[in-house]
Amino acid sequence: MILCHEGSMSQLQQVLFSHRATMTKSGIIPGHFLLSEQPDSHFPQKYQGWIEGIQWITVSDNDWGSAMNQATHKLTQPWIGSFWTTRYGSVPLSTSLKKFDQFIRENPAINGIRVEDRRGHLCFYGWNRDRLIDRGGWPVKKQWPFPEAAEDYVWSRFPAPEKGRVILDIDLPVKKTTLWHQQKQAWLNRFLEAIHRADTSRPLLAGRPAVSVLIAVYNGAETIPWTLTTVLYQTCADFEIIIVDDGSTDETKKEIRKFSDPRIQLISLPHNRGKVHALNEGLRVARGDWLFELDADDWLGPRALEWAVRSFKGLPEDVALLYGDRAYWHQNPSGKLDLRHQREGHSIHSLSHYLNDLTPVGPRIYRRETLLQIGGWPVDPIHSGRLYEDIRLVAKLLETHRIRYIPGFHYHVRLHPDSITKRNAEHYFSWRDWLLKRYRIKKPKLESE
Repeated sequence: MILCHEGSMSQLQQVLFSHRATMTKSGIIPGHFLLSEQPDSHFPQKYQGWIEGIQWITVSDNDWGSAMNQATHKLTQPWIGSFWTTRYGSVPLSTSLKKFDQFIRENPAINGIRVEDRRGHLCFYGWNRDRLIDRGGWPVKKQWPFPEAAEDYVWSRFPAPEKGRVILDIDLPVKKTTLWHQQKQAWLNRFLEAIHRADTSRPLLAGRPAVSVLIAVYNGAETIPWTLTTVLYQTCADFEIIIVDDGSTDETKKEIRKFSDPRIQLISLPHNRGKVHALNEGLRVARGDWLFELDADDWLGPRALEWAVRSFKGLPEDVALLYGDRAYWHQNPSGKLDLRHQREGHSIHSLSHYLNDLTPVGPRIYRRETLLQIGGWPVDPIHSGRLYEDIRLVAKLLETHRIRYIPGFHYHVRLHPDSITKRNAEHYFSWRDWLLKRYRIKKPKLESE
């Protein structure tokens, strides 16, 4: 059994005491690992012998997947269970494990088991160890940035004929959660459903794709795997992905090359020149009618491309940019992501209207031909085009074209202190003054100045 504990040491003490007899005497799944963000030295010595043969693994940087893989490879039993102590501490493990064992004996073709209460609430999962390892094991944080739901990710990717459910004759107590936690779970369920329903075949593009997803990346090895995964699991498969690596010095290119999908094209620049130059390199080779810009640390909802293609149909030719709404996720120092807020867009009617606000819009889906006509992203003398390229391009498009807001939450922004915007926040006001002077507009007075 792999026990995952993300609570306090006092909570762990209570859980171990309540399940001590089952864990040591059942004999159904002998051998146990306890995973915790606290090292075992923080657990009182008198309690460390409560579970016979328990081994402790300390989870680092919120990467539960890596710790679970470590435990899985050390276990030798053909079946293992995974159980979160603070979430499902009231589950009667003795009864659950007996039903679990019976189900395995009666269904030899099953390799994954979900144990639930009568209302469908999760109790724990069981896995055929060898099959789990063959399918890649648990996702590490860069593959699935919600490691607290690593089991759900594995379950969604398992083939349906190999999965089964055991229903216990109990009703687990429903824990109260915040509204934002409920919203987060709703988004996770959408991602997991898309993974579950995805067609694993990767079609070769016979003609020109409808959408080119353009990603400029610099040292994005820790985020680019999940970013790419969310594109590959789209409900619309008519796309290509153009990734421009802007002279990364980490393992960004290695992570990208792990994806064998023929719709991915990687362009490697020898030196870092800045995001504008990278985006223009991607524009040069993109083939889709629409260009969907995606930052290398953000990700897409599963219907993002379907929404973009549908929304662009019927729009006048002078509409050069489509944008919608965004969800914002805060990444704490350990890497855990929590949904913080959702921002609705608003209609922008003219260049003067936009210059009075200068709020970034997104997601940004461009008419590719229009971008080619205006020469792509402007390379301005200030900051060499490395900063605020999104606002700058919107202003340039509004000189001659219109942009259109269509509601839809399909873009997810990762907020973290290492982002380019966060690291260069002090440059914004000088850049804004430069832009307004270019258009000969008096700068607005802000309370923060």
